[in-house]
Amino acid sequence: MFERRPGARSVLDVACGTGAHLRRLREHFPVAEGLELSGTMREIAAARLPGSTVHRGDMRDFDLGTEYDAVLCMCFSMGYMASTVELAAAARSLARALAPGGVVVAEPGGSPSSSSTGSSPAASRSPTASSSAGSPGRCGRAGAR
Repeated sequence: MFERRPGARSVLDVACGTGAHLRRLREHFPVAEGLELSGTMREIAAARLPGSTVHRGDMRDFDLGTEYDAVLCMCFSMGYMASTVELAAAARSLARALAPGGVVVAEPGGSPSSSSTGSSPAASRSPTASSSAGSPGRCGRAGAR
């Protein structure tokens, strides 16, 4: 990231979950904020990272009125979009939060049209379909692998 945006000072971690990545990002960026839809996950992140800002928002339609040098969306969160329309909306939101010359880093996780059955790959990763539902995975999301 720093190769593409030397001197980057701000980062937004979209779908930050419980703040596992945000904790490390704070070590490298003077401004490191998160965005999370789940109230429970936001509460955990806030408790874990006192003094950090974790905004309430949906990656499909957020607008914080701020631009960041880097915008991240990790742990295949983009793969949870139920349609290509939702995926495109999320991509637009990430781009809108980006400062000129900034960098977006996203683990896509596939798209709704990428499976031969036409069903969303998110369905196989949904928290309700997972045997680990209810317990945060490595990315701090319930059911994450």
